Amino acid sequence: MGLETGTKWSDLVTTNPTSSDPRSQGDDHLRLIKTVAVTMSTKSLYDTVTNTGTSATATAGVLQICTNASPVTLTMPANPTAGDLVGAVFTNNGTSNVLARNSQPIQSAASDKTLSAYVANSITTWRYVDATRGWLPEQY
Repeated sequence: MGLETGTKWSDLVTTNPTSSDPRSQGDDHLRLIKTVAVTMSTKSLYDTVTNTGTSATATAGVLQICTNASPVTLTMPANPTAGDLVGAVFTNNGTSNVLARNSQPIQSAASDKTLSAYVANSITTWRYVDATRGWLPEQY
């Protein structure tokens, strides 16, 4: 199997190196991990996407920056896996921004989540846990 390339966590292939990779390629794998670690430690935990509309669909590992002045509905990923992270920033100071659950629970509830004004202009991070609890807010 060839060595992957990348500069962010999502670029790493967890099944590499394979047992059939030559030992000499081990150094290349270590250098790649170091490159990603240094790159990611000097910037955000996420890739970023700016959404200007009143609705957007989130992607795991991406910070959604929602800039519309009106309330925004951010739809969570449809098929998350345990450990997936979604970041969101709403810049409209609104109290009517919504996280749409997309068939997965949010904080164990089978309903969309209307966000309080206190989350406006700050990063909220949501981690997918399982099909029962769904998306839970990260506490820092």
